[in-house]
Amino acid sequence: MAVAEMTPKAQWARVTWNDLKELAKAPGPCVTIVAPIDRTRPGPVRMDALAGEAAQSVRQQLLASEWSEARIAEYLRPLEIVLNNVDVPPVPAEGIALFHSRTLTRWFPIPAPREAAHFLGARFVMDSVCRALLEPPEFVVLLLARKHIRALRVQPGAITRLDAPFGDIAPPEPAMKALNATTAGPRGARVQFGTSVARDQEYRILRNLYGKADRALRTLLHGEHTPVVLAGIAPEVAMFREITNYPHVSLAAVLTSGDGGETDVQLARKALVALSGWRSDEERRVRTSMQRAAAARKLNDSGAIIRAASNGHVRALLFRGEVTGPDDGLNVALAETLKHGGSVWPTQAAHEAPMQALLRYRPGAGPAPASA
Repeated sequence: MAVAEMTPKAQWARVTWNDLKELAKAPGPCVTIVAPIDRTRPGPVRMDALAGEAAQSVRQQLLASEWSEARIAEYLRPLEIVLNNVDVPPVPAEGIALFHSRTLTRWFPIPAPREAAHFLGARFVMDSVCRALLEPPEFVVLLLARKHIRALRVQPGAITRLDAPFGDIAPPEPAMKALNATTAGPRGARVQFGTSVARDQEYRILRNLYGKADRALRTLLHGEHTPVVLAGIAPEVAMFREITNYPHVSLAAVLTSGDGGETDVQLARKALVALSGWRSDEERRVRTSMQRAAAARKLNDSGAIIRAASNGHVRALLFRGEVTGPDDGLNVALAETLKHGGSVWPTQAAHEAPMQALLRYRPGAGPAPASA
């Protein structure tokens, strides 16, 4: 988000490929600030509370570099406007990334950084936003409970309850009472949990309930590719997986009591963690292309990748590990790849090299065919 477009209480935007390319091309000096968000504190979280101390440290660094007070004030003014006017929204992000240079000031929600940090250098430190890009732009949390179904649509800057069509889905009251009689309360003449009668009754009621929820889900998300994260106790999550015909249910789930009383923000945050392994179709295509490409179009050596990226030869870069500063080799490779129109993809695979590059064409050859 540009400062020129900013108003108090400005909305946050999820990072895009165009944002990454713009960040990669920004001239130095560049300020990068990453900070975790403490969601346990009541009330709105102010940007200056998260990043104000880091901004003051940057000011001291610039003074030590013999910048004049007037020059520092002019350079940092857009950053200070952001710090004084932006509140952190209740999105399920665990951290912020704030970028400032002479030409732009932008801020984005990100997965939790390992710790608060700030950097001043010739380029931005971009690994946190590169990782954030692979989170789905929106997703749905489907909370499974015996008495009701609850659903949330989570989007950048907003969490919306989907009362329709899920709010009216509930098992018939007599059946619900019979089910409760098998699983709780004093024993007496009731059918006890664990008997074949109780298990069959429980199975029929829940399967009917979750079948209705699946039909409502498919109607709601028809034509979309929105990921869905299930939340509930393990047996009921497993039952819904057996029933559902919706193809984009996340492999990971939020294991919680359906009637546990967690807030919408708490559920959305846990669902975002469950989606940490989510990968887009585009990234899968990149991996497939890398697997099929000739050996001459693939690089694993960090030095060779940095040189190729600086010359605009890298089509796609897969990376793992942490960036330690603006001049860190991985950060240079990320920035140079993006600057020249390539794509970057974080990976958690410990067996893979820290960096893997797919070149646009073989060294010494012309551009590769479009289908390669």
